[in-house]
Amino acid sequence: MDDDLFYSGGDTDKLESEETEPWEVLIVDDDDAVHRATRFALGHVTFERRPIRLHHAYGLDDALAAVNRIDDLALVFLDVVMDSSDAGLSFLRFLRTECGNQTVRVVLRTGQPGLAPEERVVAEHDINDYRSKTELSAGRLYSVTVSALRAYRDLRTIERLKDAAYRAIGHEAGLGQQIMEFSTFPTFHTDTLFVLTGCNEAFCRFLGMSKAVLMGAHVEAVLPAGLAAFLQSQTLDDTAVGKSVTSPTEPITVPDGDRRLRLIACAFTEGDGRLGGWLGRLEDAAQPVLGASPLGSLTQR
Repeated sequence: MDDDLFYSGGDTDKLESEETEPWEVLIVDDDDAVHRATRFALGHVTFERRPIRLHHAYGLDDALAAVNRIDDLALVFLDVVMDSSDAGLSFLRFLRTECGNQTVRVVLRTGQPGLAPEERVVAEHDINDYRSKTELSAGRLYSVTVSALRAYRDLRTIERLKDAAYRAIGHEAGLGQQIMEFSTFPTFHTDTLFVLTGCNEAFCRFLGMSKAVLMGAHVEAVLPAGLAAFLQSQTLDDTAVGKSVTSPTEPITVPDGDRRLRLIACAFTEGDGRLGGWLGRLEDAAQPVLGASPLGSLTQR
């Protein structure tokens, strides 16, 4: 598995690029010709004065190892048929569900669309673009890449702002309560023993339960098992205050279909500086407006 780092422009641009971190892009395909063509098409590309570093994986095992090795992965070009007829989709499930990585952009690039029909794949899997290999000319590949990197940049900006907000929540007494009350997402907070001490109306609607019933309930009795276990596995001490943690996605079934739910949580302190517990928010990985509509009771799949 080789890494290739390409720069473009004159000497000044090259020096400026070398002073910045490259965009990390992973190509997952068992056809070496695809890797060579991608190197040729993207070898000169920079975006916002940052070069692109290409990483190469030729099968499922390569791809899994690459994800564990690459920090700040921005974009994956993913083939479907490799070691098996659904190897690419298996990798995608690992990336989104096991790793909980919803930020990296994934472009599905297939040479056998009959084995992975676009409508079915887009509906059932969290991909950001679907392309046939025959339609990806060098110009089109450039456009797809820049668009994906721009989307990734924006998502990372949102994440940084979110982290800053969580830091403020963790250290500012009462701020978490205000945010919970006005949030459109299902939001709750617990004490240090993981017992619910507050929630908003969106959380009640999502679970189909009244606040009177929810208050005093343990997270194990309220949240899907995977999300409850994730929250309880987090270390609750002073170092956790103001730092958001995000769970892997949890597949659930609700009256209007299947969802992939994740939990974003942050430890907070009380006004006197004591650890207060956890402030948590539920999101649908595929539909970020989860809290805007009631879903009724949920069942873990």
